[in-house]
Amino acid sequence: MSPANADIIGAFPNPTIDPIIGLPNYDSISAVHLQLNQNAASVDSHLGDGINGLLPLTVSTAVYNTISNELFDVPTNPGPNPIVQPTGTEHQIKEAYRVHSENTRIWREFQATDKSLKQLLLGAVGDIYTSALKHRVTGYANVSTRRLIEHLYYKYGNITAGDLEANEQRMKAPFDPNEPIEALYTQLESAIDFADAAGTPYSVNQLVTTAYNLVFKTGLFADTCRDWRRRPTADKTWINFQTDFSEAAQDLRESTSTSQASGYHGANAAIEENTRFQEETAAALANLATATASDRSTLASVTAALESANAEIVSLKRQLKTKSRQHTPFGDGNRFKHGNYCWSHGFRCGKEHTSANCQWPMAGHRKDATKENKLGGSEKE
Repeated sequence: MSPANADIIGAFPNPTIDPIIGLPNYDSISAVHLQLNQNAASVDSHLGDGINGLLPLTVSTAVYNTISNELFDVPTNPGPNPIVQPTGTEHQIKEAYRVHSENTRIWREFQATDKSLKQLLLGAVGDIYTSALKHRVTGYANVSTRRLIEHLYYKYGNITAGDLEANEQRMKAPFDPNEPIEALYTQLESAIDFADAAGTPYSVNQLVTTAYNLVFKTGLFADTCRDWRRRPTADKTWINFQTDFSEAAQDLRESTSTSQASGYHGANAAIEENTRFQEETAAALANLATATASDRSTLASVTAALESANAEIVSLKRQLKTKSRQHTPFGDGNRFKHGNYCWSHGFRCGKEHTSANCQWPMAGHRKDATKENKLGGSEKE
């Protein structure tokens, strides 16, 4: 290991990678991949959006574009010397050398980081499983970390055509508006990660179009859907989608809560009014009991009115009871609403989603994790 590589690896959050024991499979490859992603993203760099480090060294362009609104221009070798115009001024020549020096530094850093990541990956996987990419003279010198990851998924991930079809069905499963909208985000992101591992990535446009169709069909986001349709195509990114519809979901949750409160007050007021009417009518009936036969027609009219009032009270009480049982769209803010927890997705769980039956497990997933004993799992809410 060169001194430069040792320094880079020493600064990674995962300076050692958990080795794959025996034949690699999708889960073990994903576990290694996640650790490499964390390392690549930890590198301080102003490339791309400036907050995801050098993540494109370990993920595809399709995946990177789902987590960033900024394109990542992979640095290229600027060559041994800057391009200087023969008629350039002294200032222009100095600036050309400065820019060339900076571009060289960025390119070398990018290459050194890739070599460090590759070194960790090769150390975690038996050589026999990557030897198909190994040149008899240069070894892995001209093989990138990303290429090695793709090879492992392709050869040992065991993702079949049937798996991809099932993955697409899970991706497009109807969204239950009684669930937090974050559950929809997890559903979609898990599907695109799985497809990317199989070498059949979804584009950002496919991702946001699917997400839009799912929320549109709920009928709860008419205004936000209209605003989304009016956005310029370049602004229809996954990050912007989550921002817009998370705000809309929060507004809906608050407005629904207010409406329910108004419904309770209104129903209670109506019941109180009808109860007073019932009491007054009962008193009138008591007086009519001693009335003459000529007042019997009045008694019949009042009795009919009382029966009608009683029926209305029963109806209002039934409505009030129903309101108390209704769920607020997107949950009631209680992360334990269903009592469910998933090691990979935290509390972003539907009513049938747990660690034990998770359909999109992350690397290192623990099926025995619960909300009482998370076993180091996700804290997402």
